[in-house]
Amino acid sequence: MISQPGNRSPVPRRVVLGTALGGVAAVAVPGETAHAEEPVDVMRAGRSPWRIRNTMRADGAWEKFLRGQDLLWKKLPTLWHQGPFLGDGLLGSMVYQEPGANQIRFTVKHGRVQDHRPEFGSGWGTCRLPVGHLTLEPVGTITSVDWRLSLWNAELTGTVTTTAGALTLSALIHDEVFAAHVTAAGDERVTWTFHPEEALSPGASARPRPPATPPTRPGRPGVPPTAPSRSSSP
Repeated sequence: MISQPGNRSPVPRRVVLGTALGGVAAVAVPGETAHAEEPVDVMRAGRSPWRIRNTMRADGAWEKFLRGQDLLWKKLPTLWHQGPFLGDGLLGSMVYQEPGANQIRFTVKHGRVQDHRPEFGSGWGTCRLPVGHLTLEPVGTITSVDWRLSLWNAELTGTVTTTAGALTLSALIHDEVFAAHVTAAGDERVTWTFHPEEALSPGASARPRPPATPPTRPGRPGVPPTAPSRSSSP
């Protein structure tokens, strides 16, 4: 992943700060004492208040601006936190190399997929559960990628170059739907595989599993403990 330093604003940061702070505090000069100026009412002083010239009224302006901030990849990310993130607030996917394989993993995670046993606490009883992941499996060995994550469109586009040819892909998530379109060139072909995962707390390796049945309140077998109810009477 690389940034795009060549697309930064041509206005120096010190000019922006100098303009923003001008008139608020006096500048300290060697040999003199700097004093804070009294607040000035620009309307009474006969000066017009500042007005911001809005150059971002149209969608095209925002699209052009955000394109300069898009994330780019030239090498296949090997860890989840190095790759593109896609999502709509509920359904999400992270894209990176399948560990130990010549494949590309697209994780599948959803905020609604969780346990419903609050008697076991948040670590087990209401935790988010794994769903599975997709793998894109090229014929040739992956040699490079050329990816762009569009911030304006929230879409991943680009190519995967292999020793057998190339794959061109686009992927996005919208309204809880994962959509991907991949085409092959040369001797490549498009192969997808879904790998379901066990619906088990992600922290299972770090904490002991709960008992097969929830703990019960003394004298009431089979009834899980609950917090004492509040009385509505004064």
